[in-house]
Amino acid sequence: MACTNVISVNVNGINDDQKRRILFNWFNDHQANIVMLQETWCRTEFDKYKTSCWKGEIINNLSTSSHSKGVSIMFNSNLEYTIENTHKTEDSRALIVNCKIGDIHTSLCNIYAPTDKKYRIEFFKRMKFWIARYADYPDNLIVGGDFNCALNNNDRLNKAGNKDDSRQTLQKLLEHLKLTDAWYLKNNSPQYTYQDPKNGSKSRIDYIFISEQLKYDLKEISLKQAPKKDRHKALLAKIKFVLNKRGKGTWKLNNNLLETPEFGMLLRETVIECHYHKTDLDKRSKWEMIKILTRDGSIRLGIQRAKKQKAYISKIQNELDSINKSEDNGDIVDHSKKENLEKSLNNYYKEKDNGYILRSKIKFVNEGERSSKFFFNLEKSRQSSNVIRHLKDTDGNIKTTDGEILEISGEFYKKLYSSKNITNEKISDYLDNIDLDKKLTNAEKLMCDEKITVKEIENVIKI
Repeated sequence: MACTNVISVNVNGINDDQKRRILFNWFNDHQANIVMLQETWCRTEFDKYKTSCWKGEIINNLSTSSHSKGVSIMFNSNLEYTIENTHKTEDSRALIVNCKIGDIHTSLCNIYAPTDKKYRIEFFKRMKFWIARYADYPDNLIVGGDFNCALNNNDRLNKAGNKDDSRQTLQKLLEHLKLTDAWYLKNNSPQYTYQDPKNGSKSRIDYIFISEQLKYDLKEISLKQAPKKDRHKALLAKIKFVLNKRGKGTWKLNNNLLETPEFGMLLRETVIECHYHKTDLDKRSKWEMIKILTRDGSIRLGIQRAKKQKAYISKIQNELDSINKSEDNGDIVDHSKKENLEKSLNNYYKEKDNGYILRSKIKFVNEGERSSKFFFNLEKSRQSSNVIRHLKDTDGNIKTTDGEILEISGEFYKKLYSSKNITNEKISDYLDNIDLDKKLTNAEKLMCDEKITVKEIENVIKI
């Protein structure tokens, strides 16, 4: 997949037809695939005439004012994407779009922070949890926008503006969401994105932040002067989303499978097969064979059971939809049947919720305090974090393709487990020269060789 061009810019209002056409044409000339706009000032959705210069979809969080706020995310039609869901704040300052770009699930967040320091601090505090709640793909998260806040001293030419308490709140937000300032990944020094028309002071208050796993996929980021008489420059980031295929991962047994007659039959057949037909194996080898065959059979049963459940739930859902439709039309329906169907549907999703919790490795969950969305996202996050997306080769170069990653891994372990003319003399020399800080005394050796007493066990398990 080629690089995805992401532009973020404060447009300072685009209700003017000519200004909007000029900007949209400029985005097209820079081959923008995704555009994040801040301060659109738009109070109504665009009609076809107003968006004729932009070939693609526009998601708006409309402004409540005709001279401030409002954010939008634009998708070019030449981008292969699917929008899954969107979330908007009531204050017209933030917008999240969860989508699929090519084969990569991604969360895009566009922000316009308040100019007032007091409100900005409160806004960043809210955003820390709002983004965490609604960004479905935290490992592939891109946050762009006008933050009205310089992140560090170097981001402001006029040092008098460095006494901004909202900076610490923004830094905590970035730490909480594990986001990185994209600019300094590719540039050593700042370039200012904003110039105050009153005093001419310059600062860098427009940012694109990306999640940790995307930082090696960032190929370039630069500042561009858009063709408009405005105080903000545009940020252009080129990101190559890399899809690394996951393996099967760690299998975990669903305990509900143990209660099925199919599992009992599997276990009986496995024991009989290993005990009576594997006569060439000793008892330990037979036991290992039983465990392997039981595991493989359990995986097979689990897949079959999941397919049957999916078909069963689909049938229940269709029956419920039919009953609800009849009820809406005033027809007489079987309420007892409806209640049973609803109960079956609820029980299925409760069991599915338990599966999310099991796979997300959360140990302590209080009944009544479960959030399926939280555990589902956590499961996806763990799946993503278990994939090796980048590796450094011996020369320190970052490699991202599956073939390169496999080659580096293979060479590393080949070298790690290769012997280098090791002799008994060298082994003895190494062991004889090990300097141990503390050795067991003869009394301690005898104590370790003795049998464990009941009193020792009691002392260990005492609370």
